[in-house]
Amino acid sequence: MWLSYFKMSRPLNLLIMVFTMVLAKLFVVQPVYDLYRQDAHIGWVQFALMVVATLLVAAAGYWLNDQQDVEADRINKPNVNVVGTKLAGKQVMKGALILTLLGVVLGNALAVWLGAYRLGFFYTLPAILLWFYNAKLKHWPVIGNVVVSLVVGLVPMLPGIHEMALLNPADVMDAALFKSIATGSIAYAVLAFSINLIREVVKDIQDMQGDDHVGSRTLPLLIGERQTKFIAIILCLVLIRVVLIGQQIYLADGDLTLPIYLAAAIQLPLLVVMVMLFLADNNKAYARVSMLLKLIAAAGVGSMILYNIPL
Repeated sequence: MWLSYFKMSRPLNLLIMVFTMVLAKLFVVQPVYDLYRQDAHIGWVQFALMVVATLLVAAAGYWLNDQQDVEADRINKPNVNVVGTKLAGKQVMKGALILTLLGVVLGNALAVWLGAYRLGFFYTLPAILLWFYNAKLKHWPVIGNVVVSLVVGLVPMLPGIHEMALLNPADVMDAALFKSIATGSIAYAVLAFSINLIREVVKDIQDMQGDDHVGSRTLPLLIGERQTKFIAIILCLVLIRVVLIGQQIYLADGDLTLPIYLAAAIQLPLLVVMVMLFLADNNKAYARVSMLLKLIAAAGVGSMILYNIPL
């Protein structure tokens, strides 16, 4: 039973989240303080509490997802969802509620500890959104995709958000720190949001049959598979252009390392995604596209190691 709960928590996804926040702290936030010869405000114990609170809320979201998708998954993912077979739906719901409350309480406790009470908002709101998403929004076109992608995009921002909350914008030094931390944090949030949004659209195409069975009104069910593929391809093109903006900043300073990495690890694979989408005509093909997008997201996280602060 416990193994089923563990698998339902998507351990690989949670591990990626941990690496994302660790890399953001080490390579996006900390170098800003090193550059200005200042000490970061968030220690490793506080950071660990931030990570644990975030993972609890995320795991609860995954449990809720499986609990709510039992009927659709019988068609989309037969013999994969363990809710209703190995685990009782009511027990999964209770467990998700407990995980959510623990995550929100720990996050708000951290906010109190840091003396920045508004930080609790970044645990409470995502938790509410994930519950609302699983109950209602996942069955609506576009808005559900955007909401869950916003929550995903928040993850690489969290280390920066916590540091920025403790800075005084009226102070010249703190203002400079705030601006530099915000620049990197927002850049990676946009990257995470964009890749996840494309993946959500692709997953909606993949899950059309089951979603239709339960009465969902996702984008492909409203406008058709072909039109939704076109939208996903356009989103890929937009992301390629957005990444190009960042590359141009580095190229202007003569820095080739990160631009080359982004081209090889994100832009070229996105072109492959576009071709795969154009040719895709069955669930297995869409599943391969979704997996490639997950790998691109992981590669995007890895680019933090090469990140340099734009001045």
